Amino acid sequence: MKKRKNTYFILFLLAYIISLLFFYQEIAHNIFLFALAVGVPLFSTIFLFIKIKVLYKKVNSHTKSLTHSNFELQQKIKEEIAKNEQRNKMLLHQSKMAAMGEMISNIAHQWRQPLSAISTAASAMKLQKELKILSDETFDYSYNMIMKNSEFLSETINSFRDFFAMDKEKSDFDLEETINRNIDLIHNRLIENNIKLHTHFEKNITLFGYKNEFMQVIINLLNNAIDALKVKPIKENKIILIQTYTSNKQAIIIIHDNGDGIKESIKDKIFEPY
Repeated sequence: MKKRKNTYFILFLLAYIISLLFFYQEIAHNIFLFALAVGVPLFSTIFLFIKIKVLYKKVNSHTKSLTHSNFELQQKIKEEIAKNEQRNKMLLHQSKMAAMGEMISNIAHQWRQPLSAISTAASAMKLQKELKILSDETFDYSYNMIMKNSEFLSETINSFRDFFAMDKEKSDFDLEETINRNIDLIHNRLIENNIKLHTHFEKNITLFGYKNEFMQVIINLLNNAIDALKVKPIKENKIILIQTYTSNKQAIIIIHDNGDGIKESIKDKIFEPY
């Protein structure tokens, strides 16, 4: 009987130990699951934080580098713009000097004949007076010739002054009259180079704009046409045609010559300022 009780006790003890083992095993399993559930996200977060921090440093470094490069680029752009503006000012000055030289040459041509007429009239008056044969009729004729040519010289000076005076405000001006003033300035060049000028003007065309700047454009076109024609043989017909008319409330100006035309190599540059 005592032996049977010992056996029961041992079995009970074994059952208790086994139940404890199962209990602690369950606790350990739950702890593992808890650690797994908390640890994985935690370590993932820490890893991502470190990764983001590294990436942030790289991005920040690249941003600083780009900012510096952008600053240097902006400085270079400013320097190049300043150089370009200075270069444009020099080219504009040279262009103005060239235009002024061309205009002075035109005025010299214009003055040659009037000065010769004035000199001839004055010399004739002096000679006839010395010979005591100067009549009132001859005096009046010579005087009127001198005055007429003097007025022409004065008008030429005014044209020269107006040509280089920049208009500050737009104004109305007659197209035909303005072009004729340009023709007067190049008249002697046309004669010297045996060039015939034909004009067909529609009457009473009024423009609103900068008159003197417009005159500069027209006279440059006419001078270019003369330069293109003067190299042609003398026997060939050299013709410049100027035509104006209106269409759809716009003024159309055509300046045509029978020269060799514009070279293909410079066609894309004809509207450049210099």
